[in-house]
Amino acid sequence: MVSDIKQLTAVPVAVGFGVHSPEQAATISKSADGVIVGSAIVKIIAQEGVHAEQQLTDYVHTMKNALAEPSELI
Repeated sequence: MVSDIKQLTAVPVAVGFGVHSPEQAATISKSADGVIVGSAIVKIIAQEGVHAEQQLTDYVHTMKNALAEPSELI
């Protein structure tokens, strides 16, 4: 579906529904221009509250690394 959409527009295409793991992000980044992770971050905040900083930092770094080096995860 991403390929079909990209053929119809020059606007960057991002995918975000259900993305929560580094493996999913790496796979999606092969065809999409961006990966959106929202609910997984909200879930960490809901679980950890005001003490979520380290968990959020770790999660975001893991996701960023998956996008920078997708071949290592797949």
